Amino acid sequence: MSSANVSWRERLLEDAYVGWAVILSVSALVALVLIFFSGRLFFLIYTGAITAPDDAVSAPSKTSFDPAALNRLITSFDGKASASAALGRGYDGPSDPSR
Repeated sequence: MSSANVSWRERLLEDAYVGWAVILSVSALVALVLIFFSGRLFFLIYTGAITAPDDAVSAPSKTSFDPAALNRLITSFDGKASASAALGRGYDGPSDPSR
């Protein structure tokens, strides 16, 4: 079979060296494009051409502390801790009457 009559698709599927050459070439091209655009973005941010938006909305800060809510939370976790400890000790209910 002459290589002049073989299409690139057939050669790519049959010849491992051509496949690896295409994979490495495309990977190198993608890497160069990513490096270029990330460098350009860094340069634009560094020079001040791109800045943060002025109307950025941050989460409101909660400055009030509610001790009652904290006590409810501690009480609920104490209940969960005691239930978990009871499960860790095993079954402590009435014994099996058939034994």
